[in-house]
Amino acid sequence: MANQMLFQAGNSLTTGSFFNYFASGFHPSAFWLSVLMIIPETMQAISVLAYRFFFQGKQRKRTWLAGVIAARGFALLIPLSLLFPTDAGQQLTPILWIAVWTTAWYLAQGIAYVNYLSWLSDLAPRSRWGHLFSWRQMAGLMISIFVPLGTLMLRRRVLSQLPDEAERWSYAIIFTTGGLLALLSIFPLLKLPDVPLPRQRQPIQRLTIHWREMWENKSFRYLLASRWTAAFFQGLTQSVLFKYAYDILKIPIETYLILVSFMLVLQLPISWIAGRLCDSQQDCTGLFIGFLIASLAMPCWLMAKAETWWWLIVAYACWGSFALVNICGTSFCLKLAPRGSNLGHLAFYEQVSGLIAGLSGLLGGAVLSALLANTDSSALTGTGLVASFHLLMIISWMGRIIAPLWLLAIRRDN
Repeated sequence: MANQMLFQAGNSLTTGSFFNYFASGFHPSAFWLSVLMIIPETMQAISVLAYRFFFQGKQRKRTWLAGVIAARGFALLIPLSLLFPTDAGQQLTPILWIAVWTTAWYLAQGIAYVNYLSWLSDLAPRSRWGHLFSWRQMAGLMISIFVPLGTLMLRRRVLSQLPDEAERWSYAIIFTTGGLLALLSIFPLLKLPDVPLPRQRQPIQRLTIHWREMWENKSFRYLLASRWTAAFFQGLTQSVLFKYAYDILKIPIETYLILVSFMLVLQLPISWIAGRLCDSQQDCTGLFIGFLIASLAMPCWLMAKAETWWWLIVAYACWGSFALVNICGTSFCLKLAPRGSNLGHLAFYEQVSGLIAGLSGLLGGAVLSALLANTDSSALTGTGLVASFHLLMIISWMGRIIAPLWLLAIRRDN
């Protein structure tokens, strides 16, 4: 919990709304905004899959430690994008700088994360995984609720006494502080013992056997189908929803963070419930309910206008159920995998779904850019500008409803 609280304190100041608003200050197009938003999941997927099947070592603790240090080193270079000129026609240069170092950041962090998750699962008894993951998530949520809002209030108070040009540098200071906090998170886990992996087969043989073992497990196939379906249709609107809130609804960062904090407050009790469900062998049920409730957020986005932006409060309340998805999904994945040989299952469940979400996010950004360039091509009623966003939201909503239906086919032996 100490590790998670420190890491989340740093991570909350370098990702999400802080990162998106920082990048939006350079006025990227819908396509380039989607590129920046899909880099994290895509790069983590590529790095983990490559490492997992071709360069995997036995020392997961050491690999996690090296990955975290490298990732944060690359991330600390991102604020230097403010040194580039932002005159007309030159906005792309800082965006490219941010994209390069974000790519390196998440390549290293992807390797660190799955080694960390697999390592912890071997340190805890199987019957207590729900307890482990729920309390770990609640520790991070408590930090995510208070640290971003507290930082933002302090930022606003300090900026009120400084010249206007200081505002663009405030994000750099926040970003650097967050990176240093994330590095401090390694210390609470240094005394925990490593659990070496068993002797591994040759890379190609290992990949073939992993895939065959997973494919022969029907329950795991249906779990992947559900996860990957959700990843595609959630990723499709990753940049669409943010750009809609930023450009159409004119949501300021303060309101955005309040909405996120509201969602995280709801996730605290839901995380505790998720842990109880996992430890009572109801992982699949919790995952199904979480996906279904989260899908209800999309009609709220469709009803949100500049004058009725409060529909987003309901949307973020629905997204509180992602606590069920995250905890029950990871626990269920681990239970369907052989203990001590779960890295491949985690890679396909966590990282391939991230890759799918990233690629669909790029698709969504490209489609939105095309629709905005030719708003008359929209077949929906209403203004062409808003209808372009709504078309992608409706497609995403339909897919999000389909995702949990795959879980109905699972019949798991107790």
